Amino acid sequence: MKAIWAHILKNKVSYIVSSIIALAIGAAIFLTFFFVQDMELIGAVNGVSVAFIALMAIGAFIWLGKAGAYDTMSYGFKQMFSSFFAKEANKYNDFAEYKNEKNQARSGTGKIHFVFIFFSILFGFAVIALEIVYHSIY
Repeated sequence: MKAIWAHILKNKVSYIVSSIIALAIGAAIFLTFFFVQDMELIGAVNGVSVAFIALMAIGAFIWLGKAGAYDTMSYGFKQMFSSFFAKEANKYNDFAEYKNEKNQARSGTGKIHFVFIFFSILFGFAVIALEIVYHSIY
């Protein structure tokens, strides 16, 4: 547990910024659905549900990116554009060298995908609570 807190304190700026972004995205989605659907309870349920799904998807895509799922595409585009526009050759001779450098660069960064997943879970609990209220009223 001390290692987790040390990691959070080391990367606290990235965690704070990603928390603000996650809350802003969730609130924007919720408020859009809530006000478009005439500020009724079903609008709140729909808004919180879509915010839950969107934040979970964002967290999953960030996690996939940190795991290296997009490295092949990134390496290919870098090679292609450097051959078209660069005046000097690309510094990566093969994909393995590129992947090793990317993995070393990623090892020291914050795990912000957990922030998005955490806030999506909070929106998921709100979905459950609003569904209980909705079905007890109607």
